Amino acid sequence: MTELIKININNEGIATVSSRVIAEHFEKQHKHIIRDIDEIKTSVQNWANLFTESTYPDSYGREQKEYLLTRDGFSLLAMGFTGKEALTWKLKFIEAFNKMEAALNFPYDLLVDDCVKVDVKVSNLFTGRTGNFYSCNLEKPYFTCDIYLVYLLENNKVKDVLVIPGKTVATNTQISIGEKNSKYYAYRDRWDLFEKFLEFYKKVS
Repeated sequence: MTELIKININNEGIATVSSRVIAEHFEKQHKHIIRDIDEIKTSVQNWANLFTESTYPDSYGREQKEYLLTRDGFSLLAMGFTGKEALTWKLKFIEAFNKMEAALNFPYDLLVDDCVKVDVKVSNLFTGRTGNFYSCNLEKPYFTCDIYLVYLLENNKVKDVLVIPGKTVATNTQISIGEKNSKYYAYRDRWDLFEKFLEFYKKVS
């Protein structure tokens, strides 16, 4: 299974990562990550460009503090993480930021017949607490293409291809697909949707 590093997009269109995600992957207590960020804030003038204070509900529904870090904020924090495994995770986080930021610059991957915008997504199977799932980041809180062409992999081979209309995803920033059940399986091999979009653009052009 592939381990997922969740990078989100804030309201300003900037890629960020939660301090909780950092704590999980670097095997540190979240309170220690919060402490380290608070210490950095006392020494850095423009810390608001690096860290955004936020909250999340804990298992009892109580609001708890977390930080959302930009790429530079993460890099500054991670400078204090040492060891071979820490270096490996630093590189993985940087790669995740690179992919997210590249996707922000190019909101779709293909343009079919100069009109149908297609965003291609590929996902391996991830392990979750309640079951295995596939996950694709959409980078923006609104769809930027007509069709999401989603390839689901198993052992590095294509298991399923989903042809998902962009409007189906609506304002989600992520497509999550259960290994066994998901509403998105209704779009398995729906290649006919390409023809429908082409017909639509032909009528309105």
